[in-house]
Amino acid sequence: MTLSGVPAAAALGALIEIGVMRRLYARDHLDQVLATFALILIFSEGARMIFGAQPLWLDIPKSLSGHVSLPGGAAYPVYRLAIIGAGFIGRAWAVAFARAGMNVAIWSRREATAQKAIAFLAQVLPGLEEEGLLGDLSPQEILSNARIETRLGAALEWADYFQENAPEDLQSKKDVFSLLDSLADKNAIIASSTSALLPSAFTAHLAGRDRCLVVHPINPPYLVPAAELVPARNPPAAATASAINARSGSR
Repeated sequence: MTLSGVPAAAALGALIEIGVMRRLYARDHLDQVLATFALILIFSEGARMIFGAQPLWLDIPKSLSGHVSLPGGAAYPVYRLAIIGAGFIGRAWAVAFARAGMNVAIWSRREATAQKAIAFLAQVLPGLEEEGLLGDLSPQEILSNARIETRLGAALEWADYFQENAPEDLQSKKDVFSLLDSLADKNAIIASSTSALLPSAFTAHLAGRDRCLVVHPINPPYLVPAAELVPARNPPAAATASAINARSGSR
């Protein structure tokens, strides 16, 4: 059944490419974005109708799962994730990833914004628990997975995966990705939440372009389990990001 899904997905993708996407190539960028967004909503709603509204907790590669036991019996999540920019989208990502058991560091240019993100988690988690959307974890356990990082350099040295949420400005994206690419671990994945910019537009100049991509959520990602993945150039980076988002409940 699992293997049959591969050719089925390929066939569906080919139909969408031929029947819809090719008609948009000659249109302006806004039409392409709106059409892509509409397709995501259609497939998200279709998945909800078929599989139900509850998150599907999927198996992921062993390298991304489990915990490391620390002295004293404490468990430390294998995957460490940094939220870069803690506005509405950044804090929503923090809920989704912390709920999945990941260790999440939240950095913002203004520390007060990061503090508001933690306060947002504390505010929204009880309601998610009432709706049965926290899995086996309590709000307190999920909140303990998230913390504020006041120094960007510390986050860059610490994290294995970055979810960037800077303003929708091309030069800002270039500046942020240049910094992340130059200082982050060479094996880290760097993802952007942008909804209007192609990854090639702000990663073409980077030495580590292959590990960069767009992971654009249907906001908020802790309620709508779907995200659009657009690699800059390297499909394996998208595959890793897909596994991470699967862990957070996204399809």
